[in-house]
Amino acid sequence: MPTPDMCFAALEEALGRVYGGGGGGGGGGERISVLVRNIGENCVPSDLKRTFERYGVVKDVYIPMDFYTKRPKPFAFVEYMNYEDARDAKEDMDRREFNGRMVDVVFAQQRRKTPDQMRHIDGPSGGRGGGRR
Repeated sequence: MPTPDMCFAALEEALGRVYGGGGGGGGGGERISVLVRNIGENCVPSDLKRTFERYGVVKDVYIPMDFYTKRPKPFAFVEYMNYEDARDAKEDMDRREFNGRMVDVVFAQQRRKTPDQMRHIDGPSGGRGGGRR
């Protein structure tokens, strides 16, 4: 029968695989992103990078653009090199004011989509799952 310590170790290992953690310092694992919701329309990647790099090395900041309107969407992805830095950013920045707006910060659940994938999601009428009819 597994001991609680064995269960905890297995859980940590699984989370490391899912969130790209493992081995402190973020050496080889997969990177992890946090999703920052409710950013302002005037927010630029450098604003996010400056704020979020307090928690660790920021590999990339991405603000998706609406395929049809060419305007930025109200959310961004901040990619970290390791899980611990992303977790610290999520815990500290969630439900905090950023550039005059209350933002929500959660772990990103999916990889970045290509412009073609976004075109199908946005649809010509701005709805979800559309495509031209």
